[in-house]
Amino acid sequence: MGHRISVNGSLNQYAFLITFVHEMAHLVNWERHGRKVNPHGKEWKLAFQEEMLPFLSKEVFPEDVLQPLRAHMKSPKSATVRDLNLMRALRVYDQDTDLVLLEDLTEGQHFSLGSKTFVKGVQLRKRYRCEQVGTGKVYLVSAIAQVIPSTY
Repeated sequence: MGHRISVNGSLNQYAFLITFVHEMAHLVNWERHGRKVNPHGKEWKLAFQEEMLPFLSKEVFPEDVLQPLRAHMKSPKSATVRDLNLMRALRVYDQDTDLVLLEDLTEGQHFSLGSKTFVKGVQLRKRYRCEQVGTGKVYLVSAIAQVIPSTY
């Protein structure tokens, strides 16, 4: 069986392209090194940079995405979602939904994430301390998590 790459089809066009090139870099890395290197190690980073280079232009990406993408590509992370600036820029191009970023809610505001309801707490670096309503369990939730704000 040959290689297979799958990408979430619900991504906006820019996030899709970045994710596809990310996965293509894994294929290049595999073809060059097999299992001898870390999947997101320096060899993969180099392959990702090489594969992304032809796309880093205003003809492909809007300027508001291109700037954080260029910064991201200097030392790419294992997942785009770990780069908050790039994710903020990409989310502008997502289809309209009822979702908002957790960082846009006020402290103490209730919100839903999946099937659970939480209260937004204090920020701890890039995440917020959030308490699950009803259980009191504490979770650290990314500032750029897309959540549904509660009306109560």
